[in-house]
Amino acid sequence: MKHGASFSLTKRHTVSIRDHCGLTKSGDGLCDLLTELRAGLEKGESNQTKAPSIRGLNDVKVDIFSKLKLKCRISGNPPPKVVWFKNGLKLKADGRIKLRSKRRYSHLIINRVSLDDAGHYKCIAKNVLGNATAFANVIAATTTTESPFWQLRKDPCPRRNFCLNGGVCIYFAVVKEYACECADGYGGQRCETKVISTLSIDFQGE
Repeated sequence: MKHGASFSLTKRHTVSIRDHCGLTKSGDGLCDLLTELRAGLEKGESNQTKAPSIRGLNDVKVDIFSKLKLKCRISGNPPPKVVWFKNGLKLKADGRIKLRSKRRYSHLIINRVSLDDAGHYKCIAKNVLGNATAFANVIAATTTTESPFWQLRKDPCPRRNFCLNGGVCIYFAVVKEYACECADGYGGQRCETKVISTLSIDFQGE
């Protein structure tokens, strides 16, 4: 059968499909297609085959600590199976990442976004007639109004001698930022500036 071709199937063919595929090993493309179509017919679904297509996935900018939600609208018959990738690596559901797929769409949800979640995401829908792919770039940004540094967890500083003149280095791992607590008399991002206090005194003549 030509790639991308379509044909119709009626319920009266299901017995012959079952007989044929019962004698055929899994991996026979035609048999797999007919088996999936038979399952769809038994559920009352359309008997018109169609290669997968995807729409609705767009680039997005998301704040750290918020929720990222990507959605692919999918179509195809037999119903496509959907797989998500980030920077070329297949994503798997865990406590923070959720993958939810139904017949017409698939969701990727990431809770408590961090800067590490930024990257190139890919949604692939596949059935026996072919596959379709959609892409989205995700940018993770900090928002000082919602997440000021003083509310973030402080971690051991990975850079020695980052702070000068006796300053103490502080590292905020979640946003990958350094800060310094400067000793008295010094200021600046790395405590590199000496602060000179001036006192104006008015002298009055005797």
